Amino acid sequence: MHPLKHLALQKCLRYINYITDVGEAPYELMEPILCKMSAPGLEAIEKASPQLRDRTDPLWKALLVRDFPTKDIPSTNFRSAYAKNHKEKQRRLKSVSQKLRASTESLNEQKSMMKITPLDDIPLSIKRAELARKLSNTPKKNLSIMQKARMEVRDNLRSRSKVHKPIRVTASSVIASQNNSHDQSSHNQTRSSTIPSVFSKPRK
Repeated sequence: MHPLKHLALQKCLRYINYITDVGEAPYELMEPILCKMSAPGLEAIEKASPQLRDRTDPLWKALLVRDFPTKDIPSTNFRSAYAKNHKEKQRRLKSVSQKLRASTESLNEQKSMMKITPLDDIPLSIKRAELARKLSNTPKKNLSIMQKARMEVRDNLRSRSKVHKPIRVTASSVIASQNNSHDQSSHNQTRSSTIPSVFSKPRK
């Protein structure tokens, strides 16, 4: 091979993905380049240089064997067979992609339903009860001075609430108390009238 031709061929093979047109170049000259092309590249060359189309059938057969090794190879029309298998492959990939997308969306929906939402506004009574529970379960030697003071204040309040129970005053209890006071006063007066006084004169 001529050195210049060899250098040109090597340069074309290096940038083969950028070749889309070979002009009026004969098939024999371009065959080393065409046999290395992918199916989209070979199709683009055929559209730009239609004179090569009648000679590229063996190239389509090689692509068919390489890209679809499990498919049956026909005896003719390798270009049409490749296009048919390619469309079937694209349809299958699209179906798998849709199923995968639906599965992912379903999984994300389940995760969102099971997601724990933190409560920002917790009632103060719950916070105090939780703090009291933690303090009661914590040994006093591990508590800080403020925590010990809080525990003592809480214990004092509890003890006072148990000793000084509130007295419920009703109208009936007030009336009953007044009646008892009146009866007691009448009884004392009667008793004092029946008991003789030490200063009273004896009866004759």
